[in-house]
Amino acid sequence: MNAFCRATRLFLGGTGGYKISATHYSDACPITQDDILFVSNMTTLATINHLKAAGFTDNEANIYTALLELGPSVANVVAKKTKINRSTTYVTLEALVKRGIVSVSDQKKVRIYGAQPEYLVRSTEESAKCYSKLADELKKSISKIRRIRAGGSPTIQTLEGDNGVEAAYQVIFTQRKRVTGILPDTPDSRDKFKMLAHKADKAIYLGKKHRPFSAEIYIYGDNVALVSSEVKSAVMIENKGMTDHFRTLFDLASARLERTARRGKK
Repeated sequence: MNAFCRATRLFLGGTGGYKISATHYSDACPITQDDILFVSNMTTLATINHLKAAGFTDNEANIYTALLELGPSVANVVAKKTKINRSTTYVTLEALVKRGIVSVSDQKKVRIYGAQPEYLVRSTEESAKCYSKLADELKKSISKIRRIRAGGSPTIQTLEGDNGVEAAYQVIFTQRKRVTGILPDTPDSRDKFKMLAHKADKAIYLGKKHRPFSAEIYIYGDNVALVSSEVKSAVMIENKGMTDHFRTLFDLASARLERTARRGKK
């Protein structure tokens, strides 16, 4: 069978929505022994890859898949099918027995090995639950470490160049904490904040009448970021004490701007 026929049958055959199409191709593309072997090989490869993704070594994945296909077998038969030398096959099978995913029985002084797929699936599901719980605990530990660190010496990171500035904006506006900004009163600065900010975010703008002001200050969580598009640099600071000072600065500047605005209306 040519490659087109084989690919067509694999794609169309056996799927409810394409039965007519599959029948249509049946005369032009008759099923052959090669087709069956091709599908079998593809299934074997997929199983091996799934097992390796679950933590099996190459030898373990190949040997376990062979057991699934052969059924209960002696080590010599498994070695012949996988083309792995007999001693390595035996050692690997015994290791899988110890893990509980391969059974073994002694019949007339011959050890017969068999796959235990149900146990493997159940064990994998239990491992997934454990890893999920471990990930939750790890998140809590990291959060505690960050809180402790935030109360001590500040963590400072400097980002340079256009890519560094863009990376800083990415960090600032993709995290979930509310962002407050002290920004230069320019069209570019206003447009940028409007484009990047979320609904809860807030900014005040300082113009030339408030003395020269070109840097952008962003406050979020226990972090402060100072960004300058002019010099293409960003300084990221993580420290609760310093962040509180900048947040107070924001409140004072905001209150002063409001008082100025009220006086201007009178």
